[in-house]
Amino acid sequence: MQIKITRGISLKEYREDITDLVNVAEKAYGDRKALAAMTSAIEGHKLALQFWQCDRLTGYEKLHQCQDKVLKGIFNKYPDLKAQALAAVEGEKLSYISAGLDKDAVLQALWQKTAQDTHRALQVVSPNPIPKKVPGHTR
Repeated sequence: MQIKITRGISLKEYREDITDLVNVAEKAYGDRKALAAMTSAIEGHKLALQFWQCDRLTGYEKLHQCQDKVLKGIFNKYPDLKAQALAAVEGEKLSYISAGLDKDAVLQALWQKTAQDTHRALQVVSPNPIPKKVPGHTR
């Protein structure tokens, strides 16, 4: 998922990929920590999808009502993102927090969080990562 996000992904493709991830996650078993990290990543992706889907609404009020509703879930899951968002709009008189935020920056912040969860899941599954080769050294 992270590779697709980095290269560029459409809303439709993102929605389909998340549906696939949810289906895989429902059948997954194994290490508790890895599953928790995977579940957390999927929850973050679902929030990103919900936030992105708000773009499909017509009108300023509907758009920002939708985004602010999703932001509540994002802020509950990621309190540090709440602090960053509030700092970004500090001093502005806004009816909606989302009106003062850059949508792409919100999505990027969410995707950083999901990447961290994914990395954490992989570390649990493979706790001893393959060491990187140091130039000039052979093994």
